[in-house]
Amino acid sequence: MKKKKIIGEEELDFLSPHHPTMPPPPPPLPPNPPSLTLKFLILGSPRSGKTSLIRRYTSRSFSSIYETTVGADYTKRDVSIKYSGGVVSVRCQIWDIAGQDRFAHLTRAYFNKADGVCIVCDVSRQETVMQVKEWKNEVDRCLGGEVPILLFCNKSDLPPTSSQLQTGALIQQVCKESNIPRWFETSAKEGGGVDDGFNYVVRECLKREEVVEFKKRQAQNRKRRDKINLIKPEEAPANSLWADVCVIA
Repeated sequence: MKKKKIIGEEELDFLSPHHPTMPPPPPPLPPNPPSLTLKFLILGSPRSGKTSLIRRYTSRSFSSIYETTVGADYTKRDVSIKYSGGVVSVRCQIWDIAGQDRFAHLTRAYFNKADGVCIVCDVSRQETVMQVKEWKNEVDRCLGGEVPILLFCNKSDLPPTSSQLQTGALIQQVCKESNIPRWFETSAKEGGGVDDGFNYVVRECLKREEVVEFKKRQAQNRKRRDKINLIKPEEAPANSLWADVCVIA
């Protein structure tokens, strides 16, 4: 049944939302459950913008009020990443590690089983860039230098200064000396570079997962080959079909 609604002098036909023949809207489809969970550490000097970067990535928000992270804080985001011709659903567990030295004894326990690391520096303060080396050394000491790592050069939205031009050359030098393969200019305030950086480290973790899984399969195959026992034909039953073949124990 159609009704007519009068708006001014115009007549508009519309179908009543309560019409008995109108089917109810379908329920929203549930999101695909993550096929993989990855743990990331966000490290860096105090006031470099670690918490703001995480907030921008996970909730698309920004606050100019500075909040000190005590020990570590945790949040998560589920993402779908294009990888190897398909789409992989990943749950990112993101750990915001305090930058103050007085919390060092509280934070190192959170390094355990990390899949990737993001170090953050403030492009407006060269001392935070120099401290990247110390954070990278800490990562190597705790994780053996085997996890994907990148550098977020935060606060790129600030007006450029002569010192920032020098900072760009310093960043390249620090990354080379610390063996950090990639760095991204980011703005937690405006969002620039944030998704690109996190998506990069997720893909690097997926590559590493493939390598680890391949090595596991190689080890299993070697173990199976080591268990192969050859049966001599004279030891096999005369009517056995296996008289002339080898058997895997």
